[in-house]
Amino acid sequence: MSDEVIDLDFDRPLAPVWRVAQPLALRRDGASGALQVDALVLGELASAPIEWSGHSVSLTVDLDLAQLEWRSGLELGLVGDGSGLVDGSSPLGIEVTTSGGGSERTHEFACMCHGRRSFARVPFVVGDRGERLGLVTIRATLLPELGEWTCTVEQDRGATRFYARNLLPHEAHEDGPLRLAINASHGPRSLARAEIQRIELRGARLAARPGASQDLALMEAGRALVEDDPLAALAALSRVATPSPADRLLGVVALARLGRWREAEQGLAPLLADKDSAAGLSVTLAALLRSEPEVFGALIRGAAGPAELRRRLADAWFFAVMMERDPRAFAVVAAGLAERDLASDPFDVLKLHAVAAAALGHVATAQESYRAALVAIRDPTRAPDLWAAGLTETEAGLLHLDLAALALAAGDEDAARRELGPLIARADADLSFIDRLRARDDLRALWDLAPM
Repeated sequence: MSDEVIDLDFDRPLAPVWRVAQPLALRRDGASGALQVDALVLGELASAPIEWSGHSVSLTVDLDLAQLEWRSGLELGLVGDGSGLVDGSSPLGIEVTTSGGGSERTHEFACMCHGRRSFARVPFVVGDRGERLGLVTIRATLLPELGEWTCTVEQDRGATRFYARNLLPHEAHEDGPLRLAINASHGPRSLARAEIQRIELRGARLAARPGASQDLALMEAGRALVEDDPLAALAALSRVATPSPADRLLGVVALARLGRWREAEQGLAPLLADKDSAAGLSVTLAALLRSEPEVFGALIRGAAGPAELRRRLADAWFFAVMMERDPRAFAVVAAGLAERDLASDPFDVLKLHAVAAAALGHVATAQESYRAALVAIRDPTRAPDLWAAGLTETEAGLLHLDLAALALAAGDEDAARRELGPLIARADADLSFIDRLRARDDLRALWDLAPM
């Protein structure tokens, strides 16, 4: 292996050749020497051109994984422009993902070589407080002279969790220039939160060739945001001739980070008032509401009103509450939707608040939101997706089950029986509803309502 090496420990600014594609998903923390990632939007986060001889090369990544939701993923590897790790064109890469279903999930740590995968799996149960992964070191090594490639995964301060040696795929070949890329994969709407503490690429070096054509001022603005220099970002954005809505949102974020709230609201308001820009920025705004809900929740409320905030907050956090059962999500949603309008808010807002409040033990508040959701579901303008899919009755049954569970948890079994009894006693009782009742262990005291 050659002496050429790219060694990034992030205690200094990124080299100028780095192309930052998603500046709102990255922040370099120079004090701790880490690149913070909050990725919700799929695609490239950042990349840099490299020069590689085609001989032995090794990629090592130190990751401190804070959150890796179902179907989220991070990729780091050698890719061509417009390609990724999974299309078989990448000679070497690393991927971390979460898969599974129901309450059972699996974290997967994979090395990849020309479409082949070598991986370690870590199963866990949703809500397990010991699930946090912490620091992981993954090393993928390509040895073309030996016709092999290897994968190593280490945890717990160097303890090897997985090692595999593999034959190089016969179709392996090098074609065109490569970039060292950090990508968000899988998804969408699944959050990957991590600190990249180090990236080492041994056997290659950064290239001096320019990346894809891009407005230099815009590139400077994005890099300044990653470097936590919002004032420099604003200066650079002022030189962008025709900023897009996404470019203007960068300015809003920079103003917010400077504490210039009124200006930030004034910049955000027209973006939300325009239907096209509001729709185009929906995922990026959801990502900001996931990473800094207190900051960007307040800005959206000031720019577009409390109802718009509740709708966007529910959209951003729905997955984290309903699928991930994330304790932080419960707290954020219960507070952010506390001022819900029981008579007019959409079904999703009311249901999400009910679930979060119930998880926090706010029984009366949760019951109130559940009852309001039962009314909202009968209105096609407040539950359009459920009406379009023909699932209103199924969803209403789930709400009744949740209300019965709340009553049982509060020690009121009679109220729980009153909640479900009429639904089961109907001549046209839904058998799938009865199945769902008997599948819930927290409703075991009511299983006798529907004997097998």
